[in-house]
Amino acid sequence: MAPNPNQERDNFLVNLTNYVCSHSLTAFYPPSCSKLQEIAEQSVQHVQNVHPRLISSPEIAQRLARLSLYDIVLLLDDSTSMRDEENGHRIAALRTFLQRIVSVTNHFDPDGISIRFLNHESKYDAVREEGRVDEILRGVQFYGWTKLGTEMWKKVAMPLVVKPAQENRLQKPVLVIIVTDGKPCGENRSALRDNILYTIKSLRGTAYDASAVAFQIARVGSDPGAITFLADLKGDQGIKDKISCISGNVHSLGQGELNGLTEPYRGGN
Repeated sequence: MAPNPNQERDNFLVNLTNYVCSHSLTAFYPPSCSKLQEIAEQSVQHVQNVHPRLISSPEIAQRLARLSLYDIVLLLDDSTSMRDEENGHRIAALRTFLQRIVSVTNHFDPDGISIRFLNHESKYDAVREEGRVDEILRGVQFYGWTKLGTEMWKKVAMPLVVKPAQENRLQKPVLVIIVTDGKPCGENRSALRDNILYTIKSLRGTAYDASAVAFQIARVGSDPGAITFLADLKGDQGIKDKISCISGNVHSLGQGELNGLTEPYRGGN
């Protein structure tokens, strides 16, 4: 018996509405918001176009639809170690990760994703096609420090979240996904933690409050320092409910990584 499209749409709508309420996103999606209805209707079609490897159950489809609620910004590590360690495999893993993220999000967010790098100054917005990933990475030298907190604030949080929120022009909450191959280098080890907390503090008092942002961090490569750094973030009582650490290595975007990607922690609390 073929699925009932109306029932599927209603299921998406209920799930999205519950998510908006539980993550305090009503400033963006107020009750009876027509945008949620649109996302639910589009999701019924979009989910059919995603590779079955990435959607193994209705629950995963529901989670993927939630990505439509966010503007997604990736902050990527282009430090020297990405090029020099593990025979370049880290760059290859990053490429694969990016291609799959773009492929999945493209089905649920026609606006595409934004990409920023720690050391590379160019800005890439509205990235919708896997082919653009190779084009973007060819222009990156992979040289420099791993200033996770400094660059997160300068290139992502301040211009794309805090400033628009303070000017009352933020259209959607922002999901910030940081991908790194190592621990911080060239800045204080606590810089990422401190700047996440400062971002959340800066959003309080705006129309959107701290729910305007959600943070995730993922690892590429097998550097022990990166493993320890992410474990420390995950166990830090002051920050662990502000950032989601995607488990494992992003060498392949499998079911486990998808579960992490589609469950962003709320920025506030």
